Amino acid sequence: MRLWQSSSPTSPKSLFNDTVSSSAPATPDLEYDQFPFTPPDTPITPCTNFTRSSISDKASTRLPKRLGERPDLTTMTYFQPEDPATELRLEDQIGEGQWSVVWGATCVSRLETLSQRRMSRTKLLAVKVVKGKLATEVALNEARILSYFMADFEAAEHIVPFHGFSPSFNGLVMDFISLTLEDFAHFFQGQKFSEELLAQFRPIAQACVAGLDYTHRHDIIHGDIKPSNILLRPIEQGTGLGIQLQGARFQPVYCDFSAARYNSPDRPPNESAGTYDFMAPELFTLSAPNNWTTCASDVYALGITFLYMVIGQSPYEHAHNAFQRRAMAMSASPVEQAGSDVLSAMKIQQSGVEQWISQAVKAQSGQRCTASEWKWAMMRATSC
Repeated sequence: MRLWQSSSPTSPKSLFNDTVSSSAPATPDLEYDQFPFTPPDTPITPCTNFTRSSISDKASTRLPKRLGERPDLTTMTYFQPEDPATELRLEDQIGEGQWSVVWGATCVSRLETLSQRRMSRTKLLAVKVVKGKLATEVALNEARILSYFMADFEAAEHIVPFHGFSPSFNGLVMDFISLTLEDFAHFFQGQKFSEELLAQFRPIAQACVAGLDYTHRHDIIHGDIKPSNILLRPIEQGTGLGIQLQGARFQPVYCDFSAARYNSPDRPPNESAGTYDFMAPELFTLSAPNNWTTCASDVYALGITFLYMVIGQSPYEHAHNAFQRRAMAMSASPVEQAGSDVLSAMKIQQSGVEQWISQAVKAQSGQRCTASEWKWAMMRATSC
């Protein structure tokens, strides 16, 4: 049934190794970013000696309570350990980007030895440590947005659980969730296109759209939706290969709100943001406010993300150079561009993904569905 009628994967990461660091590394000089539209983001380069742990992927046990009144976006939560006798300790680096470094961390007793810490099954956290003054300002804005979300207990279903900003480490403290949607897509890329991916696609896509609807209902525009910024928290463990994707069930949650903004003309962004392959065509213009990120550009980016999930790569992967890749993204024809590759065309046809994203990737922003409309259309389609 049609949904719309006319009306390099990151490497596995598990338990900490023997190396322990109690402080962040020295801040290197920032280098020029070859993609000026890309905001300071969560690192995507993995540290190969940080491996996965099944206990690290469980949902937060400390859910925030619903408040009588939501705080405004000037309020920020600061990190405090649940037990005053413990302290946050960075254990090992798990990724690094131009603007930040992500560390695995635990809250441990000040009296515990290293061997005692390894034996305890403490909750694993991720600390996004930022580099430089400009990155700090971006991180503080992200911390305020995450604090705003976490005042509502429903947020834990859609947003990575945030535990506060740590001034001592100059970083954001969050739940550690090891698997991204990018990992998931790459896992199936090297295999024969299977029923497993098709079975996983629909529930993950529905939950992603519901999460986007949640953020937009709370007047927050994400601004940089892509597979690496969607984490997959296991609900049920699967069987099979190392990262156990086959037969597993996941709850996707959004992370990396470094490019996010409040949806108000009174609070415009400083500049356009996003990642070329997932940017809506209007964001490539140079004149504000036409190039501001909007709810419609978020919807477009999520549509491209679903296409990436099915074909296992960007729809513009076969571009010969960066200039052509940008031109292809600006053309607002992602399905057609992806379909020029024979294998990708086969996957698009078998999955029916074009029907799921057709109203989300319209060239004109005013013609796109809203996240709410998309969510209800998906619900109607799956109930038939």
